[in-house]
Amino acid sequence: MGLHEAVFFDRVTGEEHHGSVWIICQYMFARHLIESAVLMLMAVMGVALGLFLGYHIWLTNNGLTTNESFKWGEVQKWYKKELKRYEEAVKNGEVVELGQNKPVVSDGDVTCTPAVGCQTKATEDFNVNAIRHPGPKPINIYNRGFWKNWEEVLFPMPIRKRKQLSTDRKNV
Repeated sequence: MGLHEAVFFDRVTGEEHHGSVWIICQYMFARHLIESAVLMLMAVMGVALGLFLGYHIWLTNNGLTTNESFKWGEVQKWYKKELKRYEEAVKNGEVVELGQNKPVVSDGDVTCTPAVGCQTKATEDFNVNAIRHPGPKPINIYNRGFWKNWEEVLFPMPIRKRKQLSTDRKNV
């Protein structure tokens, strides 16, 4: 429409303005409100969908579900905090017990942990406040690498098994 070359007249001040991006946007909103509003909505939704797509590509690359990504985030925070606590204790010369920083329950009762304070032989011997090394960094066993993760998303196991069964039947 040649709006960049157009000259716009300001009725209040009497000044003439050459077509800049801001002036053209004002003109488009004044003359074509519905089209401009739809364009703005599409731009915002395009950014939101682009971020959503990027997040799911990241999830697939790492072999995670949405729920697992939040849980792994908490595990990583815990690990960093415990490792930092352990390293500070070693640096300060505090008493550090050997072994990993995991509670042990001898009777197998999930509800009975040292933090709750149940009295069993294992929990009496276990010092909850002892500073221990958190062990090796946890890894996601479902992250099989870039290509295998994408193969699992695009060709899930049930589809691969069906194809394998149909080819086995043809070969027999």
